[in-house]
Order: sequence, then C-alpha cells, then structure tokens
Amino acid sequence: DVVYTDPSKVGLNESSILDEAHEFSIFSAGTTIDIDVIPELVGRNRYRYDLTDIDLESLPIGDWAQWKVKFAEGSWEDQAGNLNKAETESFYVVRDLPRPTASLAYEKSVDLTMINAAKYIDITFIDVSGEGLDFESILDDDPEFTISGTGAADAKGSAAIIGAPEHLYGNTFRYSLVDYSRYNEFELFQEGSVNIEFIPGSFKDLAGTSNMINTESFTILAETESTVNAEDLVHLGPVYLAAPTIGINDLNFNDGKLVLTVGIGTEVAGLS
Repeated sequence: DVVYTDPSKVGLNESSILDEAHEFSIFSAGTTIDIDVIPELVGRNRYRYDLTDIDLESLPIGDWAQWKVKFAEGSWEDQAGNLNKAETESFYVVRDLPRPTASLAYEKSVDLTMINAAKYIDITFIDVSGEGLDFESILDDDPEFTISGTGAADAKGSAAIIGAPEHLYGNTFRYSLVDYSRYNEFELFQEGSVNIEFIPGSFKDLAGTSNMINTESFTILAETESTVNAEDLVHLGPVYLAAPTIGINDLNFNDGKLVLTVGIGTEVAGLS
C-alpha cells in the first residue's frame, strides 16, 4: 500500500496514479524492478499495488535486505497540475522474524553546544520477541553502531565510542564519546544531520536472534527550545564561563526516582 500526500490541499489527480505508467520501482543490492501495476484505491489517498505478477524473487534477501522504493519524478500530479518530486523510501525484509532492534533515546533535534558538552549518546534497545535482551551482547567492547553524516565531525565512525556502554535503566544504555582529535579545529559534532547505523549481528535477544542493520537519525541545531543562552560572563568560584548554555540533557525514572541530567556548555572557560 502507498499513501500519496497532497500538500497543496487541492486534491490528487487520481487518473495520474491509476494509469499504466509506473509510479515507483523497487531496488535492492543492485537490482531494480519497475512496478508496472495499475493500483486499486483502497482508502483516502491510499493505493494498493498487487505484486503477484512481479518477480520479487530476483531481489536478494539472504537473512535480511534493505529494499528501497524509488518514486519517479513527475509520475503523478495533483488537481492543480503540480508534479511530484523524486523520493526514496526504504524498508527491511528479513527472515525468521522477529529480530531485536534499537532506536535513539532522545529528541530528533539536538542542541550543538549541549551534545558536545555531554559527550554521550543514549540508545534504547527494543526486544520484539518477548524473550528479553541479551545484555552481555550489548555490554561487550564490540561496537553496536557507527556514526556518520554532515553533523558528525570528530565523532565519525566508531573510534570515538569509549568501550562498553553504561546501563542506565530498562533497555536504555549510554555510550560515552571522546574526541581523539581534540587539537584540531573540530569538535565531536557540528550543525547538520547525524546517522546512527546499527551494525548487523552486534547484539541479540535471549533467544539467540541477532539484530539486522537499521539507521536512526537526528539533527544538530545551533540551539533548541530546551536550552537557554547567557550573553554575559558567569562566575562559579574561581572559574568563569563566557556565553554559557544550560539545558536538560536527559529526563527519566530510575528505581522509582526522577533523574534529571543538566548539561552546561560554554564557548570559553577560564580562571578569574
């Protein structure tokens, strides 16, 4: 099923979708299949494509595979004649479901100063089997993910992750980061998007089923609504902070108690 959006609020041109020309193709591991199927309207802007006659067996899968749905530019339009832009969506096809997975434990927008001051990433692992997670597979020294994207400066790869994570609560773990290149002009992160790509087979559940590859993303902004900036100097005893930033890094419950983590970042610090 595909749900088409109508951002102009003028209505979709159904005939541009219900024609014989394909709206999208499916791609995986170098193989592309055009979906030349006339869909059926099954709901509001929802169209069902019957893939019975499509040779999906030619797409590789193995234990898991990422399939990309590539929508062709100009393949449908709205009632005002506005054509769609090219877009790619993706999903994973796996054998022997269910498999454990993981996600970010905080908001999708993160303050630049705060994440560089915090120097950690919190990850929540998800047990979909009901058997429980194998914590030993997470608490070992082998990395569970790599870091990439335009917002990852010295944090790129997995070298910045310091050893095993810390178990915070439930299925949430904290990965500490270190800037091994701290003498260059970059910090761990900069403004931009950051991708956390989980390495397949890097953790498992108590049934022995390991995870597949998946990617979580967040955006680093110069500042967010959760932070407050001060323009003047702030003195803490003999130490002064220039233009400090204060924000809430984490808010959770542990052993029935509310745990609040406050982060403080600054552009310049020194002795008075």
